[in-house]
Amino acid sequence: MLGFHRRGYWYKYSDFSSESVPDPTYITKGVKMLAETYKANLLYVFYHRQFELDKVKEVWKMWKDAAEENHIRIVPTVLLQDYSNDGGLNFTEEELVSLAKWCREEISEEFGIFDVYSRQTAGSPQDRQLKALVSAIGDRLVFVGLQPNVTMNSSFKRGVEDTWTAECQGNTNQLWSNPSGGQMVGKNLLDSWVNQRVKAEKRPITWDLIPVAWDYEETTAKDSYGYVCPGDNALYNDPPIPGRLMLCRDAIKSHYEDGYLSDIFGGFSCDLTILHANSSGCQRDKVNFYKAVRTGKKYEGYFASAIDEIAQVYESVNKEVGQ
Repeated sequence: MLGFHRRGYWYKYSDFSSESVPDPTYITKGVKMLAETYKANLLYVFYHRQFELDKVKEVWKMWKDAAEENHIRIVPTVLLQDYSNDGGLNFTEEELVSLAKWCREEISEEFGIFDVYSRQTAGSPQDRQLKALVSAIGDRLVFVGLQPNVTMNSSFKRGVEDTWTAECQGNTNQLWSNPSGGQMVGKNLLDSWVNQRVKAEKRPITWDLIPVAWDYEETTAKDSYGYVCPGDNALYNDPPIPGRLMLCRDAIKSHYEDGYLSDIFGGFSCDLTILHANSSGCQRDKVNFYKAVRTGKKYEGYFASAIDEIAQVYESVNKEVGQ
């Protein structure tokens, strides 16, 4: 819960010294805040080899203990391939299989794989590692970072899909709900993504609602409707339009015949990595999300209204399904 993304993420892990493990109190206080204040019932705890393998076991055990105290669960999640120019692998097959077997015994029945690039086609390095994992631990893999219209590798039991572009489009909720000229943007685009998964995918999909949008001032300069993506800039991104995340919730639910009880509806998720990056870089204030919650404080920064709205989404779903 330190929020660095250098070693094993943007750069090869071998190019940097191992980072320090987090203070245990950061984990206990952070998990308590995420469970109680932000209504989380599952956390994907992300490892990109920022420290070495013996240390991550220690850290994941701390997360598991804190999660159990707060009646939630964790899924240890790894980045197989960094985002450097040539995308180096973070683990040998032997290291990865050993780690996954240990996680199955000590931490969680599920093992997460994170990636936002499409690098898992048949015969690719990731595909080979995924097959080795399934051979070693069975049907336990969860894909976090699935992109719209991308075929999910057959090794996964379920996926967590991004919704960012469709979520952001439209300067008002009216423009989002009823796109001008029937354009394939906003709700229309989100509907197409969800409908595609419902029709073609029998594995459960969790929908990732993101508490960071794009720079609406910049996009309005290009398009009065706010449909054109101005790019992703952590210095100037805005929160989603108030109420947008609730509208996304309702749109997604409408595609499932049995609503939240559907076997292929996997729930909702929230990208805290993006929230941390934007709350750290934001020019409008300097309130860092992780620094707040890891000390047991509610985040009150520029994106607070959005993360609070996601908590409302979670709470509404739990209430409806009787949890």
